[in-house]
Amino acid sequence: MTEYEPRPCSYGDPNSSFTMVLAGDSHAAHWLPALKAVAEANKWRLITQIKGSCPVENTPVLYKTNTPFDACTEWNKRLRATLTGPDKPQLLILSSLTYQPVPKGEPLQGVAALRARTDALRDTWSELADAGVRTVVIRDTPYFPFNVAECVSKNPEKLTRCSAPREKALEISQPQAEAAKGLDDIRFVDLNDAICPAERCAPVIGGVLIYRDAAHLTATYSRTLAPRLHEALREDLN
Repeated sequence: MTEYEPRPCSYGDPNSSFTMVLAGDSHAAHWLPALKAVAEANKWRLITQIKGSCPVENTPVLYKTNTPFDACTEWNKRLRATLTGPDKPQLLILSSLTYQPVPKGEPLQGVAALRARTDALRDTWSELADAGVRTVVIRDTPYFPFNVAECVSKNPEKLTRCSAPREKALEISQPQAEAAKGLDDIRFVDLNDAICPAERCAPVIGGVLIYRDAAHLTATYSRTLAPRLHEALREDLN
């Protein structure tokens, strides 16, 4: 199996007639504990299609080396064939960091880059909807400018030192919210009021550490969001 091939993992009831797919990068993967609980509660089958630093998009994106991520582009082509083929899932869940698209192989700057982010997401989601794939997009989580877990370990009695402004933390995912506007066939779920309910995003809620680094939910906190996510998905399926 090459780096281009989707590598599914299966959870929940393997014999269920209802299949839910979670696809995207590591920011999709941190929703697995919550979605696993939802799948088990409903006796659904849950399949994950995860590739690090690779969102589900039909436009090439930049990799960490600031060059087009060709393996991601090819992975997306093969994944879309799976998602839109005869075995397409009853429900597709997407989530990811917002990436810099490179539609012509070169990075864009300023307003053009922001517009390209929004357009790439909108085009991808519209394509899936047009193919008859019922799709839910989970908005990305707030992004901290530092490692939250390390900060908490150094400041256990002064957790306010480990907070971040909500508006700034959500800025990177704003193109996702913009892309979802007007797409009636796409369900956009934003659970950030349960992750950052105040003007400053806290590192701990209810005695539970929220992040394991700057932007990935801990498995424990992800599981606490299962009821909210379950309710959002039930609304979509009604």
